[in-house]
Parts: sequence; structure tokens; C-alpha cells
Amino acid sequence: MLIPTKKTSEKKVDKIIGFWEKIYLSLVGKISIAKTFVYSQFAYLSTVITFTADFISEMEKKLSKFCNTNVKIGTEKVFQEVSTGGLGLFKLLDYTDSIRTSFFRRSINNKDQWAQAINNCRSVYNNEHFIEDEHLKSYFPASYRLLQTFIKFTNAYYMFRGNEGWNYVYNNPRIADRNQALSPPPGHTEGHPYTLHKLMIRDLVNNNNTLKTLGTLNTEQNTSITLTEYNKIKRATNKIRTIYKKGEEAKNEGINRLLNPKKKGSRPFRRILEKKKEKLTKNLTPTRTREKKFNFTHDPTTEKRLYSLWSSSFLNNEIRTFLFKAANNMIKLNVHISKFKPEQSELCKSCLMTGTPVREDFQHFYFDCPIIQGLLKSSKKIFREDFKNEPKSFLINNTGNNATNYEKIIAGIMCYIIFTHRNKHNNKTTQMNYEFRKIILSSCAASNYFNSQTSRFIQRELDPF
Repeated sequence: MLIPTKKTSEKKVDKIIGFWEKIYLSLVGKISIAKTFVYSQFAYLSTVITFTADFISEMEKKLSKFCNTNVKIGTEKVFQEVSTGGLGLFKLLDYTDSIRTSFFRRSINNKDQWAQAINNCRSVYNNEHFIEDEHLKSYFPASYRLLQTFIKFTNAYYMFRGNEGWNYVYNNPRIADRNQALSPPPGHTEGHPYTLHKLMIRDLVNNNNTLKTLGTLNTEQNTSITLTEYNKIKRATNKIRTIYKKGEEAKNEGINRLLNPKKKGSRPFRRILEKKKEKLTKNLTPTRTREKKFNFTHDPTTEKRLYSLWSSSFLNNEIRTFLFKAANNMIKLNVHISKFKPEQSELCKSCLMTGTPVREDFQHFYFDCPIIQGLLKSSKKIFREDFKNEPKSFLINNTGNNATNYEKIIAGIMCYIIFTHRNKHNNKTTQMNYEFRKIILSSCAASNYFNSQTSRFIQRELDPF
């Protein structure tokens, strides 16, 4: 049954992609199609079957190729977080695992046979610990796969930043001494089994993130842990205690808050599974062109805001595609186009009309062209306050860049309009003003946030150019 099901899913995916490939969609449009129609083909099946690594790899190649039809984006960026420069598509393995983990919640307080088979594997001392039973694998394979996925999720959850302190000390594969998970002392020799099974990392550590002494630990937990057992715990928990910061831990009650059977949706689970592979904010760097052109003290947090700018859903797809390309240095100016189209001059047409032949490259278009700088200066008259609408407000992300998100969006819209009209001659200013007004009106209609900010800062009755 597994092979025909996989083939059916693959045929459906090919049919969907084949249809939408014939339509010239924007980059944002392709992402919407992928998330709406392609991923849903795996949602229902993933609750009962697991896809092979080869099948997942093949499907991700199809998704990557679909998004790369007209805009060439690296495969890594296709499945990378939006805020770190990617398109934000889900890794298929994370997506299917999150669906199964969400479905796992239905086993709680469920009297169906498949759910009871899972619940019978729970430890009597800690309901988050499951004793793997070969009978479950043999007679209830779907339940076994759900349980394995849940265990995989818990491994990611408890190593998520801020959750390290909620790790249980015993029967935990993430806490091992000589490559073996710690087993609690037998019987009541060193404490009540319920107490020992519930012992967590946060119980072992003082407020200053140092390990409690054996005497303090036994007094607080009402246990009789021996020095030998204490040393085993000390060795096994050393790695997690190194990264755990008690003052920065998440304020929750463990994993049970996510497992409320009344909650719906798999997104919280997918976010946890994705976070373990997320590029850290401190590792974000500007694209090589921006890094090469400008000597500034890079600020990763501001860079993250630039990468996220294109995900503003109230903007139209063309602007969002432009903002993504601008952040990732994919905007093709005349100096680039002329290499592939001999009939296209590499010179800036605006400057050429004034009798000054200048190559239109990144530096010239955004910062040096006197015609463009004049247009941007002219646009200042529509703003009620001192407003940052220059290209540097969203392209140069240094520590001194305090432009708001709205200012960055408006700067991006200004650059988009100037870019798309840069090679036009007839009624250029009129067309630019019309385009600006159309974008502002449509965005205000789609977003209360954008509408309120526009009413505050922009005099709509005036033309910017």
C-alpha cells in the first residue's frame, strides 16, 4: 500500500506544478501555490505513514525547481527562514513530523485501540517517558511511528533555547553517562520513585547557574542520593548545564502545554523542529556586494529586519519580490543586463539624457545618480515629519540605523518605483506618481497598520515625484 500511495502523491504534485508552471507567477505567487496546494498533498498521508529520505529529497527538488523557474535562488535559501534571507518553505520532513506530532495529541484521553496501545507504553512514574514495546511495533505500526515522531519532537523541544532546564535527569537520551541514559536508583533506596523520575535540570542548578551541592539537593528534593549517584548525574548533565541559563528559561509548564488535545494545528510543533536548524541572528551578514561597497559596523538584528521586509503581506507581489531581490543582491541593473543582451546599454539612461555617460551599477543607482537623488529629495514634501525614505535606510544595516519598519517599507516602495521606471522617457513622472498612489491605496485597504501609519506620516493629496 505504501508504494502506490507515494506514487499517487507524486503524480498529484507533478500535476499541480505542471499546471502552475505555465502561468507566469511572481516569486511570492509560487510560494503561495507551494504552501497551499503542494504541501497539502502530504498532510493526510503523513499521519499514518512515513516517507523515505529519497522520496522527501525528490519532492523538495521539485519544489526548489518550481520556485527557481524564473528567479535563480539557491536550494538552501528556498527552505531557509524568511528572517535569515530564505523563502520560508518548510522542509518536508519537519512538515510531516509536525503533522504527526499534532495528531499524537489525539492519543491523550482517547479510548480507541491505536491510542490505548500508545498510552500503555507510558511509564507509571512519568507520563512523558515511554517504554518502547516491540509488540507496539509489530501489531500497531502506525501507532509506533506516531510515538517515534513524538520522541523525536521531545528531543528538539527540550533542547530548544530556554527549555533546557525542563529536561528530566533520568531515562533521558539527551542526558547520558558513558553513552547510556541514566536509570533511577531501584526501589526507594535513594528517594521516592515519583520524585526521582520527575527530577529536572532546573532542580540541580542554583540561581547563579552552578550545580547544587549533594546536601542541598537531598534537602530540597527530600531524597537520599548517594555520592556515587551524584557524580554520575554531575557528569551526565555537564553538557546541558553548560548551555542552560536559569534566568533565561522559558516560563512554561513543560511540554504538556503544547499537548492540550483541544488545541489545533501543527505550526507550534513545526517551529520547534525548524528552530534547531535555524541560522542564528548573530551569524547574519550582509550580501557580499553591500559588504564590499560600504564600510559600516554590521548589526545582525537590523539585517534580520531587512530580510523579513518582503514578507509584509499587504504589499503586492511585485514589490515583495523586489524587496526580496534587493535584500539578497539579485536586482539586475543595466550593467548586468548588458552582458546578456547586447542591445541593452550598460549606461544609466537618466544620466545619459543629461549628456553624462555613467555605468548603472549598484552604487550609482542607489546612491550616486543625481536624477534619482533629486527624485528622492523631491518626495520629501509628502511627509509630515522628518522621514527616512532613502535607500540606505533599508540597505545599510549598521548599528546607527534606527529607521522604523514603516520607513523601511516606504523606502523600498520608492526604490521599486524608481527601478521599474528608470528606463522610461515619456510621462515618466506622471506614471511614477500614479504607481505610488496605487500602491499606497491598495496597501492601506489591506492593512490597518499600514493605513494608520500612512495617515500619520503621509499627505496623500500630494504627489511625491
